[in-house]
Amino acid sequence: MSTIAGDGTPGILNGTALSAQFNYPRGVAVDASGNIYVADAGNNLIRKISPQGIVSTVAGDSTAGFRDGPVASAKFNFPFELVVDPSGNIYVTDGGNHRVRKITSAGEVMTIGEATLGVPEGIAIDASLNLYIADAAGHKIIKMTPAGGTSTLAGTGAPGFVNGPGNIAQFFNPEGIAVDKVGNIYVGDLSNNAIRKITPAGLVSTLAGGARGFNDGAATGSKFYEPSGVTVNALGHIFVADVFNSRIRKVK
Repeated sequence: MSTIAGDGTPGILNGTALSAQFNYPRGVAVDASGNIYVADAGNNLIRKISPQGIVSTVAGDSTAGFRDGPVASAKFNFPFELVVDPSGNIYVTDGGNHRVRKITSAGEVMTIGEATLGVPEGIAIDASLNLYIADAAGHKIIKMTPAGGTSTLAGTGAPGFVNGPGNIAQFFNPEGIAVDKVGNIYVGDLSNNAIRKITPAGLVSTLAGGARGFNDGAATGSKFYEPSGVTVNALGHIFVADVFNSRIRKVK
């Protein structure tokens, strides 16, 4: 383990990585050139760490609010997570504004999607540039097409723990989300203490967990304590931030 940026003190300071300051950094994403983007939630900013170790501000004026437009004057309100597409556009779940925002490679911030959400947290992108959003307060998984069309992929909107087709499945505060190379979606279903899977056909199942606690071993007998962030590698291994167990877990 090593620190790549930040001096450990909450604040706003750009410059050399180890002397820079962040305030409640939440999501991170990496582009094809090795730049790291950070949703600096407490500062209401999107920050960048270059491969050379320089921290800069990508978008936001640091005050909580809602405003589209040029990156320097745009406003965010507690941005949670972000992803980068192959063209360098950045997509942000702007939790306090209940929206998904796009930072274009040309330096403009715009709001995308057709409706406000509950509290959008996790965000993932597939090979066709569809976005998937874990709407924690809405207890749903939302899909946004590249054209901006918004639909509910899974979840009834009521908190619960039900598997099956997306229109009857239920989640309880889903936070983390990831998509693999064949289009399966994995969800950190926080309050159900479970890792859920949504197939390309829209069927929801429980991949691991489902009971509060800590137990490794077979996925069906494992236990988590409020799993949140998830990611999946090229081999299909899923890594989970298991919040109250203070561990990073792996589902093979």
